Amino acid sequence: MKSIDEICVIVQASLSSQRCPNVMIRPFAGDTLTGIILKKLKKSKIIPTENIYLSVHEPELVMIGKENNINIFHRSYESAIWDGGEGTHITGMYEWWDKLPYKYVVFINACAP
Repeated sequence: MKSIDEICVIVQASLSSQRCPNVMIRPFAGDTLTGIILKKLKKSKIIPTENIYLSVHEPELVMIGKENNINIFHRSYESAIWDGGEGTHITGMYEWWDKLPYKYVVFINACAP
């Protein structure tokens, strides 16, 4: 069985969506999608808050993470606009993969909270 100390939860977000620009910071149900998912995660009785990371680049998203007292993994601009084009590697999008001190990652899509 895995120890919770080996697991982190990552919510990765950006404002670069072409289909729905700024979806992660738009008002939604009195909050934002980013704020909603972070608040839900913080309520967990299993996941320690220190194991939760918001992986973002844009200052607006960093601010939401800070307002929710969540760890911020500061993505590069290149990671935030990564589109998986020719000659790219998925590690360009997931820059945190070898930088966080955890063995396992639970990756959560905040667009489906």
